[in-house]
Amino acid sequence: MADPTWQDTIAYNGLELRNADSMFVQADGTALGSRPGVRPGDPGLTTSLAGSTINVSAGVALLTRAAQGVYRVALPASSSPGTVNAAHATLPRVDLVYLRCWDTDVDASGFRKGEAVYLAGTAAASPVAPTPAGTQIYIPLATISVPASGGGSPTVSLAVRPVTVAPGGILPDSSATAGLYAGHWRDNPTTGALERWSGAAWVAWSSAIRGIAPAGTATGSYTGQYRDNTTTGVPDRWDGSVWVTQEQPTACAINNSASLASSASNYFAIAYSSLAMSNRSGMWAGGQPTRLVLPLAGTYLVDGFIVWTGSLGALDGRAELRVNGSGTASTTARFSVARGSSGNAASVASGRIIATAANQYVEVFANQNTGSTITSLIVSFGVTRVSASTS
Repeated sequence: MADPTWQDTIAYNGLELRNADSMFVQADGTALGSRPGVRPGDPGLTTSLAGSTINVSAGVALLTRAAQGVYRVALPASSSPGTVNAAHATLPRVDLVYLRCWDTDVDASGFRKGEAVYLAGTAAASPVAPTPAGTQIYIPLATISVPASGGGSPTVSLAVRPVTVAPGGILPDSSATAGLYAGHWRDNPTTGALERWSGAAWVAWSSAIRGIAPAGTATGSYTGQYRDNTTTGVPDRWDGSVWVTQEQPTACAINNSASLASSASNYFAIAYSSLAMSNRSGMWAGGQPTRLVLPLAGTYLVDGFIVWTGSLGALDGRAELRVNGSGTASTTARFSVARGSSGNAASVASGRIIATAANQYVEVFANQNTGSTITSLIVSFGVTRVSASTS
């Protein structure tokens, strides 16, 4: 039978009160269990060194032991648990400073008190911090890295200090440890995100409300989620498998020595030798060198030029745009006609092309009637999606 707290005529023992106090601290996933630690942002119980003297500042912490409830321990003033042991001649060492609660009913120590304790580690090539032996009730406060003799001064790390909060409190934590319940929240100091335990995984707060996920989020939580992209400045969209940049597709292909046969009426597709730029993979490939692929349906602005390099004489150089292998020139985007001269005559492209489905393509077809193949054309042609409209 349980004794409810704060009722007259009932005599309570320490274990009953410690178990009842467990109600006021975050659980650890076990019945009557609690998460030990110091309070987030509390400067108390900080370990420092003054020469070889170890100092621990005043502060308060919660200690736990299985089946023993919680121990609230307060150090009312700064204290020193001792001095750092001398360094080993050739090997480094890691020492431990911890806060101990002495309870003779549990540890048979003969004491009932709380104090900071120093425990020297074992020197080794790859040293680790020691573990207090026996049935001690404690939390680690700091490790002290002691280099081999002549290797410098010992240094203190507070990284081992656990942190605890009240039930429902937001715990600073970036470990892989699962949440205690669906709806458990934490602050992840590694990613800077507020995260909610879904019952299966930690989900960034922005994902939970269908907002923009932070840059660097490795995997989307749902199809249609967006992620900040600090490189492009344009959000990425999770398509269910990968992040896809929402920057509009754009590409420009070039050839500085394109060939074009002579014909009275036939037009020939111009091949490009490389990409000048592209922000999407697959918009040009050497295996299909005449094509610029339009990866999304929509309206594309076209631009480019053909420099005829003085090869036309007094004749004309003509070019047109064709979509998806059609034998008909586009009526919404055209090249100007260039006439030969002593300079380098140029044909310039302008207008818009509509892709009614993803991965259609556009090609430049050209014609000249000089009587011989021209092998020195300079060709540059580009496309940029400007709208999702397909009509």
